[in-house]
Amino acid sequence: MWQTTEMKTVASLHLDRFLSFAPESAPFELEPLNVLIGPNGAGKSNVIEAFELLAAMPVDFAGAIRDGGGPREWLWKGAGQPAPATIDVVLEANTPTHRPLRQSNTLH
Repeated sequence: MWQTTEMKTVASLHLDRFLSFAPESAPFELEPLNVLIGPNGAGKSNVIEAFELLAAMPVDFAGAIRDGGGPREWLWKGAGQPAPATIDVVLEANTPTHRPLRQSNTLH
């Protein structure tokens, strides 16, 4: 007997003060298939890093942060005082309420 679990897709991602994403960076909407294109230093790899952290959440989020060099390594290093970084993700889901699921994580 096969068990199926419905895959949830990410509807939007908002990275604020996370790696190269400055404060008040705009969230971006995602489709089932996305292609990251941009010049060097645009943040393409940092989007992948955010997804890797989200994937580690149910298992070992703290371990993933430590493996990346500790909490301060994940924070935006621009002007101003260091502040918490936020990864905000909205998942589409076929729930009884037909509402998307939202998860937000803050790194200090």
